[in-house]
Amino acid sequence: MTITIKAIRAACLLLMIAPTLSHGVAVAESVMSCSIEWYTDYSDGIAICEVGDAIDIRPARKEQSAARDDKRDIKQCRSIEVLKGSANRAIGVRWAPGDDDCILLTNDSPTLENGDRLLVFVGVPHHGKRAVLEWVNLSRIQAHRDLDVPRNNECVAFVSSTELLRLVDSRLSLVQERRPASKRGVIFAGKESTPWSDRFWYFIRTADPEVKAICLNQLVSPRPGRRANAIYNLISFPEERDRIRERLFDADSNVRECARVALALLGDRSGPSDPPLDRTCHRLFEIGFEVEFHYEDGDWRRILVDGTVTDAGPLVRK
Repeated sequence: MTITIKAIRAACLLLMIAPTLSHGVAVAESVMSCSIEWYTDYSDGIAICEVGDAIDIRPARKEQSAARDDKRDIKQCRSIEVLKGSANRAIGVRWAPGDDDCILLTNDSPTLENGDRLLVFVGVPHHGKRAVLEWVNLSRIQAHRDLDVPRNNECVAFVSSTELLRLVDSRLSLVQERRPASKRGVIFAGKESTPWSDRFWYFIRTADPEVKAICLNQLVSPRPGRRANAIYNLISFPEERDRIRERLFDADSNVRECARVALALLGDRSGPSDPPLDRTCHRLFEIGFEVEFHYEDGDWRRILVDGTVTDAGPLVRK
């Protein structure tokens, strides 16, 4: 599920990069999850909530229609402590339209029990609603399945709620000089093998200063894939723009195109005679931070399917 921030362990971060989404969501033969620290930085609000009723949270997509008419699915969690921003008083599984105090929790985790305490990360309000980005059951932190367990920036799973909350508090009190320039983060390969033999596991963590050295080291790797990975992650370190620009003359054509796309995402404008940008030069551009429907509240530019680069900032929802 969620993950926390701590000093990164080089062994975890030297791995190659690729995209993934939380809750073991499959994205074209890849699985992506995020660290708790990343959710702490990215979210607009964080709250500890208490489950007021026994809740059976079921996958939403297939059962939405039936759930709207099932009053057993109208359940609530009450915010008992706000750690960041503001949070609605009531958070829960709520299909009834027009209730601004309710946020939909969608997750196929085990049944929640009366009195369970949840750590909930919410996004920026849109049309009076705030989406739940991620949540962790603090009462039973080890009940999550497979890659869904909350992990810190080092890709290490949490074993206690006390440890997790301590990390969130530490991240929230981080001095400005230690904060990443962007919420975008970096993507590395997961530290453990996935339970699915046909999928890759990608892990998102925060772009803290100590990660930059790992990316710069990869940038001079003899392996083109490593160099391309480094370029993708260095987008989160705008001060390294000149190092990326050097790769416009790389011996590998995909690496050169990655550098072109990366520089465009950093604000460089292409010349009128330059060919259109091609985001297929690296898989991460297609399934990572640039995916339009995943990280809508992100403060970064994105490259769309047609090669168009958006302005920096959150995507406008219609």
